[in-house]
Amino acid sequence: MVSVPVLSVSANSSLCSGQSVGLTAAGGFTSYSWSPSSSLNTSTNATVSASPTVTTTYTVTGTIGNNCIDDTTVVITVFTASVSSSPAQNICEGDSVALTANGGVSYEWSPVAGLNTSTGFSVTASPSSSTIYTVTGTDTNGCTAVSTTSVTVNSVAVLIADETICKGESIVLNVAGAGNYTWSPATDLSASTGAAVTANPDTTIIYTIIGIDNSGCADTASVTITVNPVPVLLVSNDTFICPQATVQLFVSGATDYAWSPFSGLTNSTISNPVSNPAFTTTYTVTGTNSFGCADSSTVVVEEKDYPVLTVTYDSTSYCHEMIQLYADGLAGYEYSWEPASDFSNPNVTDPIVSPTVNTTYSLLVTDADGCRFSYPIAVQYSQSDAIAIPNAFSPNGDGYNDFYKILYSCNFVLESFRIYNRWGQLIFETTDINEGWDGTFYETKCGLGVYAYVVVGHTYQNERVIQNGNVTLLR
Repeated sequence: MVSVPVLSVSANSSLCSGQSVGLTAAGGFTSYSWSPSSSLNTSTNATVSASPTVTTTYTVTGTIGNNCIDDTTVVITVFTASVSSSPAQNICEGDSVALTANGGVSYEWSPVAGLNTSTGFSVTASPSSSTIYTVTGTDTNGCTAVSTTSVTVNSVAVLIADETICKGESIVLNVAGAGNYTWSPATDLSASTGAAVTANPDTTIIYTIIGIDNSGCADTASVTITVNPVPVLLVSNDTFICPQATVQLFVSGATDYAWSPFSGLTNSTISNPVSNPAFTTTYTVTGTNSFGCADSSTVVVEEKDYPVLTVTYDSTSYCHEMIQLYADGLAGYEYSWEPASDFSNPNVTDPIVSPTVNTTYSLLVTDADGCRFSYPIAVQYSQSDAIAIPNAFSPNGDGYNDFYKILYSCNFVLESFRIYNRWGQLIFETTDINEGWDGTFYETKCGLGVYAYVVVGHTYQNERVIQNGNVTLLR
């Protein structure tokens, strides 16, 4: 009879869930069989690796020869650790939150960025961005477990740019990045809340904006409104000029200028243009300073109107005829007629001239401001008729038109002046151009009626002149 060897196995042991332990059977057997085999790496070797998930009793059976067997058991106790952590958290950028863990006796947190410490059941998290934290807890058996929690960082950024305006202007300020906004101070703002407000400050000012998003997170931003000064323009006083005169305009207080209208100006973009307007003009000058701010002012250049005068005269002088001119409306003015040598008196309102050629005279008028006005007076000189004879006379002794004669002659030499009655009888004849017919024939008064005249002579250029016609005798 063969004695059966005694099977021995490793002592009972314990491990943490997820760990493995080696088990060895001894006794000189030629084959081994382990069960249950589901958590073993093999079931037929003398040494196996066991990775049970729960406490397990393993049985090993050893065989030698013909059915000589023995078996024994070993108990592997499995310890399972359990760790929990805080639920997911939401914070605003820049805030912090406490994270806690339970189930262990010691803890390790990662990543360490944003944590006040990496150990302990409670840590304070202040991440700059959304982060998932892992905590590893170790229990009294030395077993570990892992839990995760997330911290979502809600970021809000109030965005606005600085602005520059000119004094007196307004500007719409637009802000973005949040949902609700509060502005302070409310000075010179159209509203103290909202994403768009209108500002019209008189001086440079800094506004603070608090923006709050839908998560209740807030951010603060500031905007500087720089208020640049508007130029103060000093402009020429309103003035007047005489006709065809010029005046220099002046402006100061800015760096660049623009005058309008530009007509009548020597230069519309300088500070001191010369003005020569065709009529009374209101000029507007816009001055711009180095900040680009502008202001405008006006200056009126009045061109004095010509005085309202009336000059009456015969516009044509016949053969050295004297013409008298009459000027009305000269009261309060200084005046003179030119050329002075042509006038009987150049300093009276009704002078006499006797032109020998076509002549344009001038009436020069000076007002109280020293403005001179010139009025042209054109007189035509005519030699077209050598003589002038009336067509009627009345020899009644009243001293008017008592003689029928040649009224005037122009460069004319009389040869004969004859009067005939209706029967062709010569009743008057003279060669003296200054002698006239008195309406008698041999000292007897002629009757009323129509008589004929014939004038014969020549001009100084020896041009023959024969003029005849009728004259009516009236009493």
